[in-house]
Amino acid sequence: MAPIKLFYLRRSNEKINFGDELSPNLLEYVTTKQVVWAPIASCDVVGLGSILSKACTAKQFANYTMRRLLQGKEKQIVWGSGFIKETGPEATRHLDFRLVRGPRTSGLLKRKGLPFGDPGLLAADIAPRSKRKKYSLGIIPHFVDAQSSVVTHLQNVVRHSTIISVEEEPISVLKKISECDFIISSSLHGLIVADSYNIPNLRMRLSDKIIGGDFKFLDYGGSIGRNNIAAISLQSIFDGIQLDVLFEQEQTYMDNIDTAKTGIISSIKDL
Repeated sequence: MAPIKLFYLRRSNEKINFGDELSPNLLEYVTTKQVVWAPIASCDVVGLGSILSKACTAKQFANYTMRRLLQGKEKQIVWGSGFIKETGPEATRHLDFRLVRGPRTSGLLKRKGLPFGDPGLLAADIAPRSKRKKYSLGIIPHFVDAQSSVVTHLQNVVRHSTIISVEEEPISVLKKISECDFIISSSLHGLIVADSYNIPNLRMRLSDKIIGGDFKFLDYGGSIGRNNIAAISLQSIFDGIQLDVLFEQEQTYMDNIDTAKTGIISSIKDL
């Protein structure tokens, strides 16, 4: 049986971003088939991450049209992808939208009834949670924020905290996240994975370097009814507020995650 050809983002410097690299692990888990990376021009599936604009181009539509004429190729499947900012698609007729990340992406596509969900919510299914907690707080900077002095200052202020690099192998990152009581992250998939493990989590903003600003965070939050997705002020932590008080926010959206996971799995189970 031929493997599934999956497109997900690979950084040009060859460093890992665990959120992108989760894509093949999750697709293999759901389909029980071998998955291999493929370029956007020849993939079967476009995976998770803010990569949908790469698929929705006139060039990709032309590539698909040629492949269909010569090889009888089916449409490329979109599974959990999203846009990175408020910019709509050039072309979509070559795509089979099984699942998009959230309502903001759906709105840009101008399609009603598309199912929402980020496959990263399945993280706890592929790497069971640690049996014991090691850290009070896991601090997850986006790779563009990795050198921020605020990160090390935060670790120094909060006892029993740890910095979790997104540039490690995905399963290693999942394990470390599951070892924490609380998570604070400027990486979207840091928040998503924490939600998967039912770990209270908050978003932090360390810079303006993340492309698209709030868009992808609001897109994901809207997919599960999560309202507390805005970045918090870190000053409250520096002022010594207790973590359980800081994280004592509305968490009822957690009740929606099992339903979201069921939809994520069923959207592509037949592949």
